Amino acid sequence: MTRQRQEWPPPGQPVRGRFFLNTRPRGFWLDDTHYPVRKAQWKQLLLGVCELLVDDLGEDGFRRRVVGLRGARHPHFSSSFGDLEARGQAPKRVDDIGLFAATKLNADDVLSRCLEVLDVCGRDRMSFQVET
Repeated sequence: MTRQRQEWPPPGQPVRGRFFLNTRPRGFWLDDTHYPVRKAQWKQLLLGVCELLVDDLGEDGFRRRVVGLRGARHPHFSSSFGDLEARGQAPKRVDDIGLFAATKLNADDVLSRCLEVLDVCGRDRMSFQVET
């Protein structure tokens, strides 16, 4: 199987354009290890990355780093399901740590969110690749 390295934007910059329109993620690579994506859904890619980082950093370490991430109108992560649901953000539980992620995102936004999470968790964004 051949892997193609994607060109990522610089830290703090969103993925621009519609690079992954009409595609499904089959898996992702993080630190030279391949992980499959459940149900080939983009939101499952985000949850998979978060679950790996929870395992790596621990529940409290991960929570401290991501709970402050927010967009212009809503938080990206919350300990309250209702907080994200009231804003129409389709919350999904991250592992079993009582934290929810906003998942109403298109493919490019999921990739931007994954990179943002990797950045705040101190991981190298170039070690992350998506297989479609």
